[in-house]
Amino acid sequence: MTEAMRPYVSEDAPVIALVHARVIDGTGAPAQEGRTLILRDGNIEAVGNDGEVDIPPGAKIIDLTGKTVLPGLVHLHEHLWMFGGNAVLGASDSYPRLYLAAGVTSIRTAGSYNPYVDLRARERIEKGEAVGPWMDLSIYLDLFGAPRLNDAESTRKYLDFWLDSGFTSVKAYGYTNRVALEAAIALAHAQGVKVTGHLCMVSYREAAELGIDDIEHGFAMVPDFVSAQSARKTVPAGTVDVKAERDCGERALAGLAKVDPRGREARALIDTLVARNVAVTSTLPALEDLVRDIPPQTGIDMLAPQIQEYHRAYRARMGTPAGQAPVLPAESLRKTAVMERQFMKAGGLLVAGTDPAVPSAGVVAGYSNARQLELMVEFGFTPLEAIRVSTFNGAIYLGRDKRIGSIAPNKQADLLVVSGDPSKIISDIRNVVVVFKQGIGYDPAKLRNSVRGKVGLM
Repeated sequence: MTEAMRPYVSEDAPVIALVHARVIDGTGAPAQEGRTLILRDGNIEAVGNDGEVDIPPGAKIIDLTGKTVLPGLVHLHEHLWMFGGNAVLGASDSYPRLYLAAGVTSIRTAGSYNPYVDLRARERIEKGEAVGPWMDLSIYLDLFGAPRLNDAESTRKYLDFWLDSGFTSVKAYGYTNRVALEAAIALAHAQGVKVTGHLCMVSYREAAELGIDDIEHGFAMVPDFVSAQSARKTVPAGTVDVKAERDCGERALAGLAKVDPRGREARALIDTLVARNVAVTSTLPALEDLVRDIPPQTGIDMLAPQIQEYHRAYRARMGTPAGQAPVLPAESLRKTAVMERQFMKAGGLLVAGTDPAVPSAGVVAGYSNARQLELMVEFGFTPLEAIRVSTFNGAIYLGRDKRIGSIAPNKQADLLVVSGDPSKIISDIRNVVVVFKQGIGYDPAKLRNSVRGKVGLM
């Protein structure tokens, strides 16, 4: 343990025995009562029934009666920046602490506005100079205001640079065209790197045929449900058309409003994605934030005061001519959740994330990760399904399921301990007692208090 980590650590014994625990192992199996876990050297050494596991001499014993141990959350649409007003704000110090406080021990970012800041944040955590989750960093392939990658050669040069710089994932954005996406997938795959996408110019079906690995935002932004002519305005090479990008998203949302989530069109798309082994990332908190007349999500008090004021003003303008983003009907939010569960039931790899970089600044890292599980259950997933999607499935996508994502001997000791039983009441996921990352236990209150009222400034 380093000096930078020390202020946030509550448990750091060489050997720890967690006894009388309820265990949810992340695989979807039922919770098990009366379990003992032995943690040593950052790993889970043993798991078994109370009284049947030998507790090593000198081990620190922690009684978890009434508490539940889960795998650390593995969420795959996260960020180290946020919006506030007309500015992009850094959150590379505050967001990692909030993720860890909520039990999120591994993340994939879904794009960076300042790539060097993200690379440095990951480096500091790996060196013990800061605290936060393990990170798979994504570089944007295309983004609002960025130069367009319209051909294969420019795409290759761009990705060669950033992958050589240390990025480990690629994310296509709305106006990435087919030529650039195809080149990006080929280059990334040749280097063992996966590609995901928030798509618009390329349909989900086309992207699946090209070999994309993942698609973001569930089924909320599906260009497949809109006619090609209306969905895909041509943008001249090398130009930027922010209005066209926003219009494309609005048309996709309009297409979702008209589709039957259990109809033939939706089923055919799901079947294509499953057949092509394309994962889908659910980001329900970001979509909920687009719905009018709902209570704000929790965690707003973590924002800097001026960002809190901006958030309140933004919400007040929603649905008016002065609004800055499309409004999502509540029924459309339900539809995408229904299709996500159908995708999972059809054999697709559903993973989860939260997108805490929404225009309203109302989706706050850590708090939003708990909200993702709550929303999944609200829309028909069982608690155990929601937990598996948020742990083991994410680890499978990252290719790290041999080490993280579930609870078993010889796996990394990335664990979330909560009061209550999330297998019955999913909101108990918020009752975080301690978070273990590689066997070191972190105090969630200390992590949150260190950034309270400062998010957006650090």
